[in-house]
Amino acid sequence: CDAGEPSTITGSAGQFTLHPVKNTSLAGMFLVAEIGSTAEDLDVPGQPMAETLMLGLAEKPAVVSPLTTVVASMVHAGDTLTQAEARARTLLALSSTFDFSTDYLASGDTETHALAQAVNMVVTVVVGNATINTTQFLDAVIGVKDDPPKP
Repeated sequence: CDAGEPSTITGSAGQFTLHPVKNTSLAGMFLVAEIGSTAEDLDVPGQPMAETLMLGLAEKPAVVSPLTTVVASMVHAGDTLTQAEARARTLLALSSTFDFSTDYLASGDTETHALAQAVNMVVTVVVGNATINTTQFLDAVIGVKDDPPKP
């Protein structure tokens, strides 16, 4: 984070609370989750996560995940939040009512979890710690969607 930007550290299950700096609002801000070398991959207990960045939007800060990264990337490229969510639902073959702020892990949604894992592969392999190139990122997501990784 830059000086003066709000920041926090997640709890052991990834939960977080982010408070805006006094006399400011989080509305319209991008949330950046920096996944460091000390983060544990809850899908593979005991294994550290690959270092990467995930994006979310402060309008829906309940979850920052690979799926919110797709939406935030589209907003970053110029879509409105509504447009980005609709495009992401289509791109990822999600229902037209899918709520990106839902915690699919907490709800036990294994299908969405598997999709998020595939998108996470794109985030870590294609994007990593680099500045997000939206076109490259979305092209890679489409590739994973069309040819999902085998467990």
